[in-house]
Amino acid sequence: MDSVKSDLRGLPQDEAVKRLVSALRRADAFMGMREVRILARDLRDPWWARRHPVRAFLQTREIFRGPDLEGIRGLAESEKVSRRVGQIKGVRGLESRRTMDGMVHTVTIDPWSDELANRVRESAAPTAVNVRPLH
Repeated sequence: MDSVKSDLRGLPQDEAVKRLVSALRRADAFMGMREVRILARDLRDPWWARRHPVRAFLQTREIFRGPDLEGIRGLAESEKVSRRVGQIKGVRGLESRRTMDGMVHTVTIDPWSDELANRVRESAAPTAVNVRPLH
């Protein structure tokens, strides 16, 4: 992210947002688009908020207004995957996290076998899951 920080200074807002989203994807991280737009604005023009304090306050407040619908959908998807694979013998854990491209689900199994991994993937379908061994 530090490498992107210096590259954004002076760029148009749309280009700064694109580069920041690309950096988040490369880092396999998540940030909501409202936050991305504000961060891109602040990185490309660090003094913007001082010059426009009311607009900066209103935009920042907007981030926390209303429910995070994307997060609610992601939580529902995680619960659905958990119900589908949770009863399979050999499943030891489920990790779900948000990225810029959506949810990533990783199921841990023990003992490892291709047959068990395929059964987990089939049970989770149509949602894609990564399957990994415990150790």
